[in-house]
Amino acid sequence: MGRFASLACLAMALGNVSASAGARAVMSPGDTYYPLAKGQKWVYSTDYSDDTELVHEVVAVEKVGDVECFVVEHKTVSPTLGSRMMRKEWLAAGDGGVLIHKLQRGRSEMEVVKPFHKIKNAMRKDDEWKGEVKAAENPPQYTIRVEEEVDVEVPAGKYKAWKVHLRIESGTRHSAEGTEWYVKNVGIVKSEITIRAGGEDFTMVTELKKFEPGK
Repeated sequence: MGRFASLACLAMALGNVSASAGARAVMSPGDTYYPLAKGQKWVYSTDYSDDTELVHEVVAVEKVGDVECFVVEHKTVSPTLGSRMMRKEWLAAGDGGVLIHKLQRGRSEMEVVKPFHKIKNAMRKDDEWKGEVKAAENPPQYTIRVEEEVDVEVPAGKYKAWKVHLRIESGTRHSAEGTEWYVKNVGIVKSEITIRAGGEDFTMVTELKKFEPGK
């Protein structure tokens, strides 16, 4: 499997894998591990290529049902390959954290069986939760578990972060599993995810280079 194809496969795997009615997309400062605001951007280095960055950006606010969600785009940016959209998440604050309300991989939008936490506001070691995405075949199943609080250093700086284990299973041939490091009021500062597809494994490490708060 080529490196770029593997990178695309990783993003698609992650794209596979309750808020009250009328809830609004509002996040209070100081109480979230995934801050959300229009225009917010996270820029990551990758071990895929020195000149390829992974960019997460809050690009819009849209309703999913009655819930107003922040739309977060995930894309790769390279001077040689240009910009490529990998996936989108529709996220909203509610029920003690940030919840996933809808996902998109490629051009396919996927509803969730029930909104589930991307991350919780209160981190507790060994806390675990699950989520399921709707799909005609091999619906992705998410399992997320809080591991421990650690010190981590990335290009953007040194942080105290919570390690969170993520596993996404889609049928018997496709899965994604690894660790994300969450920092309060910043979000994900590092990730190390391995995908398994078609009998091959591919691991990518990303580290935060720059965080640009939104408005």
